[in-house]
Order: sequence, then C-alpha cells, then structure tokens
Amino acid sequence: MSVISLWFTNAAASNWWNSAVRASIPAIVLIVFAVLRRYLPNRTLLQISRDDEKRFSILQWAFGASMLGIAAVFLLSSYFTILKANHFLATLGKPAFVVLPTPAMWLVFPVFGALCVPYYAALQIWKRFDSWQSAKYEAWENRHAQFNGTRVFMMVILCIELPIGIATVLAIPIHAAFSDTEISVGHFGALHPAKHPYSDLNRIIQADGYRLRDGSFEYCPSLILYFSDGTRWSSASNRDCAPFDERITDFVEEKAHIQSQHIEILPRLVLFGDAPNGPYQTDPTHR
Repeated sequence: MSVISLWFTNAAASNWWNSAVRASIPAIVLIVFAVLRRYLPNRTLLQISRDDEKRFSILQWAFGASMLGIAAVFLLSSYFTILKANHFLATLGKPAFVVLPTPAMWLVFPVFGALCVPYYAALQIWKRFDSWQSAKYEAWENRHAQFNGTRVFMMVILCIELPIGIATVLAIPIHAAFSDTEISVGHFGALHPAKHPYSDLNRIIQADGYRLRDGSFEYCPSLILYFSDGTRWSSASNRDCAPFDERITDFVEEKAHIQSQHIEILPRLVLFGDAPNGPYQTDPTHR
C-alpha cells in the first residue's frame, strides 16, 4: 500500500471515529439522565405554588450568576494556592535553580471543582440565610430535572473531586532544586525530597527529543541526570517538553565536574520518567 493511500485510509478511519463519538454524545446524555432518574429520583414532598414557579424562574438567573462567581473564586484560589505551595516547597533552602512541573498539571482539580462545587456551595450559603426558600428552590430544581440533583453533585464531589484533590496534594512536592551542594528531587507523595550530592552524579545527558510510534521525531530538549544509586531525573518529566533553562546544565557540569553528553534521540520512557533506570541504566542511547 502506498504512503498516500495509507494516509487516506488513516484519515478516513479517524474521521469515522470522530463522527461516531459526536453522534453518540446525545445518546450518552440521555442514558445518564435515565439512570439518574431511575436510581436517584426526586422524592421531595414540598409543594411548589404557581407564585413560587414564577419567582424561581426569575431567581434562577441570580442563582446561576452566584454559581459563576463561586466557580471563579474556587478556580483561581485553588489553582494559585497549589501553584504557590509547589513553589514554596521547591525553594526551601534558597536553591540557585528550580525546575517545577508544568502549571497546566495543577488545573485538573480547580477546573473540575469549578464545574461540580458551585451548585452545592451556593445552595448551602443560601440555606444559611433562608433555609425554607432555599429548600423550596432545591425542590423546584429537582422537579424540573426529575432527579435529586443535590445528591448527584454531592456524590460527584465525594467520588471524583475528592480523590483528584488528594492526588493533587500528593503531587505538590514534585520539583527539582539545584543548590551549591546538592540536587533535591521531590517525588509524588514523598514527605521529604531525595538529596543527591553532586558527587553522586555519574552521567549527564542532553537530548534533543524522542521518536514517536510512527517514526517521526518529536522535539523535546531535555536534561537527564544519572545518579550512582541507580535512579535518574529528567527535566521533561511532568513538564510536557516546556522550555528548559540551559544555565542549569552549565551549573550542574561545573558542580559535578562532569561534561554532559549530547544524544539526539532518547527513548520516551527515559525522557518522561524519573524512576529507576531499568533497562536504560547502562545504555541510555537504546532506541
């Protein structure tokens, strides 16, 4: 099969798959709503009068605006809090250079929380001031949705957002700090970072990138450090090939008294992993 015909075949398969996914979205939504109405039905006994209907149909816009405000506050405050906490842990001891995870890594918890927290939070704030009207509004919302929306949001928060939050907190220690005497590498869930004196370095590699499955080259300039305890650190790990400060390479070479080795292509596993060296411990140039 020629390259052109193979390209058209792959493009057709991709278009078919994308079309199938888009076409299935309405069916998935209908199935989700049917399941919610079956297993989490609206069982409120509160009576909603016509006056309540008219009032709540207007009030829902103000309630929606308050949800947007809560979402914005949650998104910004949680994101910058996580970002500052990560930077604080990395800069303890005032190192000369630090390498932090890509900021996009910290968006998962704030963004998902901004989607599922505001409804429940706005309702709880309202209940503090007027529990009776807030309860009637909640019943009105649930009656229109035909399922217990409050309980659904609570389950999503507990079953999805909470685990994401725990994982995010455990990831905050991830960093690499380069001081005058050692390299401090923070790992996921580690209470204390791993300390590596420059004398523990036995190899420094600069790589241009890695090869994709289709054989094409992906540019990803990286610095990989090999330590005597059998572990390694890569500047590309948790950073998605973000720009790397070249001064760190010169700094490490000077402190370790080791000249870096330039290798054009390294295996993707080496570039994006800071785990033990494994099969690449003695041969990092293995393709």
